[in-house]
Amino acid sequence: MCLKMFWLERIMGSNKLTVRGKKAKIIIKDLNVFYRKKQVLENVNVVVDEKSLTCIVGPSGCGKSTLLMAINRLLDEIPHARMNGEIKIRLNNGEFRNVLDFKSYELPALRRKIGMVFQHPNVLPMSIIGNMAFSLKESLIN
Repeated sequence: MCLKMFWLERIMGSNKLTVRGKKAKIIIKDLNVFYRKKQVLENVNVVVDEKSLTCIVGPSGCGKSTLLMAINRLLDEIPHARMNGEIKIRLNNGEFRNVLDFKSYELPALRRKIGMVFQHPNVLPMSIIGNMAFSLKESLIN
């Protein structure tokens, strides 16, 4: 397994990140994200290789969470958020598809494929182990 770490930082008022990969699983090209009129990501370009672990690190407020939310279309849930550009994911058949073209019923399957670890990972007001045990109990019930 390959580990790649990208440093995302604000450069002259914008977020610019360009990385090239060998065997791409995700290709992000010219991604721009806006909250109302404020542009928070500008022309982000990233290639994430297949079977790799990719870390995106940077200072608070530089757009790390926004980038991940764009990839799995969680920005759809935020009023006044919009994005443009391309976020292509290679499907099991080898073809690439832009996640911006996914229908709403396809999003849960997309989101299950993208793991995210946050600085404060507790979803419920209990310990991390308690949160993990709760989700395991729920999956056994369902």
